[in-house]
This record gives sequence, structure tokens and C-alpha cells, in this order.
Amino acid sequence: MVNDHNCIIIYDDREILNSDIKAYVGTEHYGDIVYRGHSLSQKFQSIIPSVNLQNFYHLKDDASLLLLKSDLSTNANRLNASVFIILSKAVTDEFNHLKSLIDRLQFAREDFVDRPKKPLITFFSSINTLFSRWHLFENNQNLLSDSLLDEMRKIKSINLLDLSKINDFLSFARTSSQSRHFNNLGFDNFYYTKSSSDHSKIYSEYTFYNLAPEHLRPWLVQPFDFKKEKSKSSYRMIRYYVPDLSFQWINNAFTENNFEEFINRIIFFINKRASKNCSMLDSEILINNIFIKKTEKRINQFLTMNEGKAVNDLLKNANGIGLEEIYNQYTSIFLEFKKKFMTKNLVIGHGDLCFSNILYEKNIFLLKFIDPRGAETENQLWDHPIYDLAKLSHSILGDYDFINNSLIRADFSEDGLFKLSHYEKKSDNLKILFTNKISQMGIDLKIIRIAEASLFLSMLPIHIDYPNKTLAFILRAKEILDEVQF
Repeated sequence: MVNDHNCIIIYDDREILNSDIKAYVGTEHYGDIVYRGHSLSQKFQSIIPSVNLQNFYHLKDDASLLLLKSDLSTNANRLNASVFIILSKAVTDEFNHLKSLIDRLQFAREDFVDRPKKPLITFFSSINTLFSRWHLFENNQNLLSDSLLDEMRKIKSINLLDLSKINDFLSFARTSSQSRHFNNLGFDNFYYTKSSSDHSKIYSEYTFYNLAPEHLRPWLVQPFDFKKEKSKSSYRMIRYYVPDLSFQWINNAFTENNFEEFINRIIFFINKRASKNCSMLDSEILINNIFIKKTEKRINQFLTMNEGKAVNDLLKNANGIGLEEIYNQYTSIFLEFKKKFMTKNLVIGHGDLCFSNILYEKNIFLLKFIDPRGAETENQLWDHPIYDLAKLSHSILGDYDFINNSLIRADFSEDGLFKLSHYEKKSDNLKILFTNKISQMGIDLKIIRIAEASLFLSMLPIHIDYPNKTLAFILRAKEILDEVQF
């Protein structure tokens, strides 16, 4: 029996992304694609038992291949080993199934592959089998002839996608956004099903489409088949095989040219929203509800939770300032700029225009929105004209998607303070492009940034299941407020 101490695990990440996939991500290798907060190579390495990590090899270039060959040839402990090879373009949205397979490698006694043609996974019970085909392996060629493939066992315990195939890639990319703890998103080949224990939220999202003006509906993915059950409510949507903006953004998919095309289309939507006159009294009531009462309510909700109290105490002890002081700073700045928030008109927009709610196919300029804020009456459709832009800026300038995917985290700095660790990204030029567009619209960027800060503070209780994320939201809100104030 082969034991797990002498099973070599090879993550073969040498293949370069093909042109179809490069349209959606800015990386060169499949293993560098970010999925739910980690690169795919990190995700795979995280499911390997610690006892196997000493026998794990991440191949990315000729140098790592030479190191592998040298280790396998000279280390006596590896000469009798088995070998498990997985191509980095092999993925699954059920990583626990892949982990279960790797955990069972210690019991594997016969060679196997995952599919009858061009396997993504190959297991040899003896490493000598790999040595005999080394020239093929070295040149990224198929290790197995058709006749040998026919003889090898095909495992059925795992269903892998091939990211080099555009349909598989798009299917995988649309599962990249994590649902909040009170939501659940299921899907098959044709439909998405969104469900939640929050019956009112699901019903209001469902009714929003039919209440919305006719000219707004083509921008939305239509919900249908609403069902209310005892423990949850749900509705369905047609499944579009298009990555959401959040996945594309954190994977550096945009150039200045194609990002400007996207922003132009968003601004077209913003400018075409239905509008109606609003009295100064109604305007003041609205902005107080959105930017003061809602923010205060969410912060109080967060501070009544045990996790929220712990995060706030941690922040106070390290940085000498807590959420209460940051909220006071926010209200002071808001009141200073309150006149600029006053509006003479209301609009019917999306209401939650963050990147994870935007589907965009840049090659054909397909733009669709999902998960609007919701409305059960026509009166609830109307919103402040700045809100959609603030949600959009929240993703672009606020780095919300990087924080939400743990690519920007709250960490201790050398001086003992909590600070944000910044993920290396290439979006600064795109941020400038966006701010220039805002300026061309005649909108004061400071107003949008203040609204952004309120969004980060309002999200705290919603993301309570990820304490570091809530701490990062607080720090980001503080950064934005300091930028506006100083």
C-alpha cells in the first residue's frame, strides 16, 4: 500500500491562458486566477494534507521543472513514490470533493485519470511510469496514448471543469461571488435560484422588475417563479454565462479602453433613469434616512453583536479610536456637506449597483444588472440620484471587491496599529478615468466619497460572519473620511 508520505503531488501550472480566457483576467497562468479570495494555486495547496506539503511541487516554468526532476532523481525516499498530477486549468466549485480525493491517495493502488480523453488529473502508482514518459511531460504533451487511456481506471467521484474551454470558464467564473450568510444561490445549466430566510427582501427584489418603468427592464435580468415556503423564499433567473464585474475587476481584466467603454455605458444608464421632482422637505427626509439614520442603525446593530463588540474593542486597543469616534467624524463631515446632498429630483435606478451585481461581456458590450435593492410599491422605487454612483464608486475607488475577497485585509503594522494591507493591482489608471468621468458629469467627487464611507459603515452587521472583513471596512471608511477632510 502506498502511504501519504511518499505520494508526490504536482500542480502543473506551466500552460499560458488562451486568448478567449485572457479577455476576462489579466494573469498569464491559470493558477494565478483569483477565486473567492485566493488564487487557484493557493486554493489547491490549502486542501493538501500538511504531511504531503513536503512532496508538493508547483510547476510554473522550466526552472521549477528542473528542480522537480533533480529532486525526484536524487532523493531515495521519492524513488518508490506514487505521483499525482493535476493541471492548473482543472477546477471545481466543490473543492471539498477534490480534497477528499487527495486524502484518499494513500490508499490508491492502481493508475487512474479523471476522463477518457485529455485528462486533467493523472495518477501513477509508481513514479517510474512518469520517468518513462518524461520527454512528453517536459514538453507539455499528453502522457498517455489512447490505448493506455482505455486501460486506465476513470474516477467518477469528482467532476472537473477545464478553464481553457470558454464554456467551462464562464460557468466557473459566475460562481466566484460569495453569497452573504442570509442568502443562498443555487444554479443548473439554465437557471439561477436565489433564496433567503429574509422573505421580504426576496419578494421585493422579485416585484421590483414589474414595478420598474418599461425602459429600465431591458437592463435587468428578469426574476420569475417566486415561491414562499416556511423557512425561505426564492425566485429564479435565466443563467447568463457572463462573469460579473467583481470577478473581472479583482483579476485585472480591464484596459483603459475597454474600461472606458464600460463606464460610458453605465453613465448612459445613469442619465436615462426615470426622474421626478422632489421638494426640499422630501429631499431632507430622504438624505437623513439614507445617510444618517440607516448608517446609525447599522452601526448600533453591529455594536450589539458579540462579534461586533470584539472587533471594536480590538480596534480601540490597537489604534486608540473606535467605531463610535469614526461615526462621529462621518456625521460631522456629512453635515458640513449636507447642502450638496440636497436634490431637486428623485430617480428610479438599480439601488445596489456594486460590481457583483453587474454582468458585463466586453466583447459584445452586453450589460445586465441583477439583485436590485427591491421594492414592493411604486413609491419605494424612487431613490437619491447619487446612490447608484456611490455604489459603483464603492467598488472602483473604495476597493470593496478586494476587501470582500480578502485581497485587502486588516493587519498589524510594524508600529502596532491595524492598517490595510494593499493587494498589488493595476487599477490606479482606471480609478483616475472614473473620477474624470464624474467630474465631467458636474458631480462633486467628495459627495460620492462621503456616501461611500456610509456604505462601508452600513455593511458591518451584514458581513458579521467575517470579522477581519468588518475591521477592514471600518479602516477603509476611516481612510475615505480622512481623504475628504484633510
